[in-house]
Amino acid sequence: MKTLLIAIIVCSASPALAWDGPAMWYGAADGANPGGGGILGTGGGHDHGIKCTDCHVERKMENLTLGFTFSPALVNNTYVGGTQYTITAKLAGAMLAATSCPTSGGKNNDGFAASFEDDNGTNVGSLAADDGQSAPSCTLPMTLPTTGTTALDGDCKVVFPLKQQNTTQWVFRWTAPSSGTVHLYWGAVDGDCDMMSMHDAAVTGSQTITGPAMVAPRTARPWPVTLLLGLYVAATAWLTT
Repeated sequence: MKTLLIAIIVCSASPALAWDGPAMWYGAADGANPGGGGILGTGGGHDHGIKCTDCHVERKMENLTLGFTFSPALVNNTYVGGTQYTITAKLAGAMLAATSCPTSGGKNNDGFAASFEDDNGTNVGSLAADDGQSAPSCTLPMTLPTTGTTALDGDCKVVFPLKQQNTTQWVFRWTAPSSGTVHLYWGAVDGDCDMMSMHDAAVTGSQTITGPAMVAPRTARPWPVTLLLGLYVAATAWLTT
């Protein structure tokens, strides 16, 4: 019920006009010009399971995908604890701008949001945007730089686009935790330039990343019975001589 109520507030507090500024992710959901209330639509525990598809309704259908490329590359989908990965998020199949923008006169704003969480929905690892921001130095109200493609400001737990217009590729960094399974939750939107949350294309998903294998501690092996008997016999013989 809590998730449903949050979704209703975020999506229908007033007409869902487009958010031209990243700061609106953390704007009050019940304000005169409502924002996201800290909900970014990743679908993870940070967003109470709310996905971008919960607010982007009457969607256009297209073959939209969002892929993440890790550098250094994950080996067998397993991260190395404490390693900082440079991650490129790339939106493919975004075709609405070619058909809608010339006639609507609006801005071609595409975007994504992503979080890294454990099995309990708690954020793990440490994010850094390519605009220079890094956890835990996030602030509200947001003060966003003018360079880079991604941002963190708000709570440092979700990465989202700093540059949206005419952009389908974004870069950020993630430092992996020491161990444990990690779930990458994400959502992405191909805007249709009408500056509203309707008639866009959207896609959501998740990726489970395995943590490094834990090496079991060595346990002492019991001495073989025959060896113990031999030692006993030897000790007895020595004592009686």
